[in-house]
Amino acid sequence: MGGKLEGKVVLITGASSGIGAATAQVLVEEGARVAVTARRVDRLEELRTQLGVDASRFLAIGADVREQGDAQRMLEETFAWGGRLDVLINNAGLSRGSSLETTPVEDIDLMLDTNVFALINLTRLALPAIRAAQGDIVNVASTIAKSFAPGSSVYGATKAAVVGFSESLRKEVLETGVRGVTVYPGLV
Repeated sequence: MGGKLEGKVVLITGASSGIGAATAQVLVEEGARVAVTARRVDRLEELRTQLGVDASRFLAIGADVREQGDAQRMLEETFAWGGRLDVLINNAGLSRGSSLETTPVEDIDLMLDTNVFALINLTRLALPAIRAAQGDIVNVASTIAKSFAPGSSVYGATKAAVVGFSESLRKEVLETGVRGVTVYPGLV
């Protein structure tokens, strides 16, 4: 199969559907060894079957990015399987509610925990391995972080936080060989 990412080990969060699953497909086609995470491991296994790759090229990890133990385990399993970590793609994210007044506090907590805390925490845990590989950190934000819209105040705030974190981190690690990329997808 081969490609420009031949032999690179990539970890993608939130890969059971949408952007995460599509990214996994492209990376596999480019020769990467891809570890994917999501809460529903059965959907990750379906993705592996669709892609037609074996366990040496594709690792499915059932995990919740919000859980500290799961975040650590994702990295440990990826490293045990791949021996390194070249690229971290923080894709897991979600939106709940509409107007601020009608969004339950539990949904606000869920968005903050998933979209902001989990991304920062996993990046913090992965940074030594990424630095050793002189690799890449890719954070998935949203166009909503640049063009705010009614009914998405909390979600927009979480994605703006991702942008602020990503830009600051990029400057923090600039001289270590680590590259930071922020992606701004629209509605998917």
